[in-house]
Amino acid sequence: RAAVAARGAIDERRADRLGVPVTELGQFSGEGGRLSARIAGAEKSLREVAENKPKDGETKRFVAAITARLSDLSAAVTAAENMPGPRRRAAQQSISDQLDGVEADLMARLGVF
Repeated sequence: RAAVAARGAIDERRADRLGVPVTELGQFSGEGGRLSARIAGAEKSLREVAENKPKDGETKRFVAAITARLSDLSAAVTAAENMPGPRRRAAQQSISDQLDGVEADLMARLGVF
């Protein structure tokens, strides 16, 4: 019982760090797990942006562009999984930097800053 409780606590802590529910933790494993979780969060925010102004042309273009960008970044995360360590870390840093920009754009659209 103690081992199960400890494992549960570890899973909860890891899910908190990734910003995902414990039930979705298995989807975000591996070297790119944190990036995949960030992409999933950005996709969720993007859906909220689309729902806020469903008929606005500019919003539709923004959503289409960011959706394509997130799809590309997701593919890059998958590709980086198979790279040697130094190249993988460099690729993941580049992906993270680009996600920073996407998240900033989303926050601006949501009126956060």
